[in-house]
Amino acid sequence: MSAFAFLSPWWLLLLLLVLLLPFVARVGWQGVARLRFRHAFVHRFLQGEGVGQTLKPSTTDWLVWLAGVLMVFALAQPVWHLSQGTEVAEQQQSDGIVVLEASVSMLLTEADGQSRLAQSQRWLTQLLAQRDVNARTGLVVFGDDAYQVLSATTDAPLLTTLIGRINPALAGRGDSALLEGLTLGLAELVNLQSSSGWVLLVHDGAQSTLRGELQPLLDWANQHSIRLAVLSVGGLQASHDNTGGLLYTPRSDDLMQQLERQDAITASVDDASAISALQTALLQAQHQTTTRFVAGQELALMPYLLLLALFAWALPWLISARAQA
Repeated sequence: MSAFAFLSPWWLLLLLLVLLLPFVARVGWQGVARLRFRHAFVHRFLQGEGVGQTLKPSTTDWLVWLAGVLMVFALAQPVWHLSQGTEVAEQQQSDGIVVLEASVSMLLTEADGQSRLAQSQRWLTQLLAQRDVNARTGLVVFGDDAYQVLSATTDAPLLTTLIGRINPALAGRGDSALLEGLTLGLAELVNLQSSSGWVLLVHDGAQSTLRGELQPLLDWANQHSIRLAVLSVGGLQASHDNTGGLLYTPRSDDLMQQLERQDAITASVDDASAISALQTALLQAQHQTTTRFVAGQELALMPYLLLLALFAWALPWLISARAQA
């Protein structure tokens, strides 16, 4: 739907002054001793001397007045928003939602010198770099609460930036909202009405105190042909002294194993072959077409109004010059 708007509407207040000038100028100003407006545009309407003397603006006066009106409209920066449209995109990979844990345990440092969150961010960045340009990916973060950070989008650089800015304890210190995070991810894919999709859970399972039952979520995912995947980060046992001021808590694979029995794709960060298989599964070819809205273009009308104002202002002089010639 097309729409007309002004980017700087406050300039339109000047119309009150410009519109009143022709009417004010029809009466002389002898009551004010020798008052003169020296501005050329205003002075054309203030030529009378007698009180009550009525002045009739000439064609030239009206053209100059019209130029002033057009100039005010130009200063208000009018734009015309063209209609939105739709386009069909050919997609070579399934839509996906990343459900990333951001609890305080993700601060723990592992043997490679990186925190669990840094491990997750590095792996997700590598995954997103290999996604199809038309494949949509979203982000959900959970801790004690769950939040949808970004709806499914084809803007992989934006998603990569947001993942890199996730801080531990952003959504609370624990990870009890794991099921809520999965629910948000599944709901996003269902709303997309994608023919296939996956939800990737990235967590350390260090606490895994779930609020609710897992099976209804699994049934819902199967109903909509959504596949679950799990990446477990962290070590199963402490291999060094942690210097982050936190008591080291080994990761737990209980939930990962439970989901694996339900045909989920699973991998732990220290299993290179499983990591490779997980990445291959998430990037596998899955041809589908999606219809998406395309924002309409914005046409700026200011240049055209300025040209019209210039033409209206110059027209009397052009006519006069031609008559004299």
